Amino acid sequence: RWMGERVVAIVFAGQDVTEFKEVTAEKERVHQVGKELRQIIDGANNPIFGTDLALNVNEWNGRMAELSGYSTDDVMGRGFIELLSDEVREQVRKVFTDAVSGRDCRELAIPITTKGGGGR
Repeated sequence: RWMGERVVAIVFAGQDVTEFKEVTAEKERVHQVGKELRQIIDGANNPIFGTDLALNVNEWNGRMAELSGYSTDDVMGRGFIELLSDEVREQVRKVFTDAVSGRDCRELAIPITTKGGGGR
């Protein structure tokens, strides 16, 4: 602040941004890992799918699309159970429920009804 020709006060405000920088760096690391996982999933020779807790499809790689005949757009957000034959729906639902609940679940081959109506 100026009083005539001399300075009588200076105000300085500072802020510690260390935590902000750490959070930003961690966010970038998580983003990079996500990109790497996306590349692995998209490039996999094995069919890979994912669901949310309500068993709605939220992941469907190219190999899964190739084998099932359903494109990613066909299945995203759709109930995964709908893609199964009636004979295995309850069995698969139980395995998924056990897995989500943290209980041991056995390995299960899941036959998916293809877009043409056959099974794989």
